Order: sequence, then structure tokens, then C-alpha cells
Amino acid sequence: LIKHCNNMQCAALLLTLNKAAYAAFLDDKMAYKFINNYETKLTAQATAAETSITVANAAGLSLAAGEVYRMTIQNADASLYELVDVIAISGTTLTITRAQEGTTAQVWPAGSLVLIGVTAEQMAQIGYIGAALTAILGA
Repeated sequence: LIKHCNNMQCAALLLTLNKAAYAAFLDDKMAYKFINNYETKLTAQATAAETSITVANAAGLSLAAGEVYRMTIQNADASLYELVDVIAISGTTLTITRAQEGTTAQVWPAGSLVLIGVTAEQMAQIGYIGAALTAILGA
């Protein structure tokens, strides 16, 4: 039950009933890292099966253990996109976990736009934190 709970009310209920259960609920949530206004392009095509991509510029990107960037790869008009998690960085090569938040792994040509912005799942996790604080503080 805990791993299938995905909304603020359920999270608040879990915390109210059992703080250990809430900790277990949060255990599988990512430690997202953010960077303002990050945008670059793929320098080579990425097949739908690849787990690494090469970008034109990775300046400013760094990850500590357990951190990830949620990144968007998209075409020029944003009519096609895929959300990926960047789990490792080596120069301009990014190791990624494909098809996040219900998106589909796709073939991306060189020149595809790559950016970091806030996603729906990340905003939902902010809600979980708010629910936890409300339950803890009784506010």
C-alpha cells in the first residue's frame, strides 16, 4: 500500500498514522537537483535504447551520491519530448534513465534541445513535503 500511494492526502494520512511508514513512502523518491536556465543540444543521435547521451555543454552540472537531474529532451517546437533522469556525468556525456513520468523513450537526432526545468512529479513531491510538515507541526 505504501509504495502505491501517490497523492498529498495519502501521504499526510501515512505520516499521521505512522512516521516510519511515511519515511518508507519517501524512500523511493528521488533527490532531485536543480540548476537555473540550463539548456543545451545533443551533439549526436540517441537511439531509444541508449542509456547515455552527449551534449554540447555540461558546464555547471554536477551530482553527489543519490542526486539526479530530471531533464527534458525535446524537438524544436516541443511537440515531442521525453523526460529522463541524469544519474551520472562524465565531461559532456550524461548517463540517463529513460522514459520518466510516463514519457516514451524515443530516437533523438543530433541538435535536439536538452533542458532542465521543473516537472509535474517534482511539484507533487513538494506537496508531499508540505503534507508532512502540516502533519508534524499540526498547522
